[in-house]
Amino acid sequence: MIARLARFKPMTAEVEAAMLDNLRIRFRDALDAQPGFVGGSWAKAENGSWISFNFWENQRRWSAALLRRGRPRSSRVSAAR
Repeated sequence: MIARLARFKPMTAEVEAAMLDNLRIRFRDALDAQPGFVGGSWAKAENGSWISFNFWENQRRWSAALLRRGRPRSSRVSAAR
């Protein structure tokens, strides 16, 4: 299994509301449809930043999902054991 953790800087109330709508309406379903996606969660920190946790079956599935979206794999993210 691989875990991906991302942190997002605090947003204005308007941008945060739009992000949450996008997450509820479109993004969660798109993630759930990805082969190998196990689950994910989002949380707001006390300082207003957001944290995203996503879990994938393995490195190969995670990398394939990124390539389907046209994004190269980030060098800042490392695979779990």
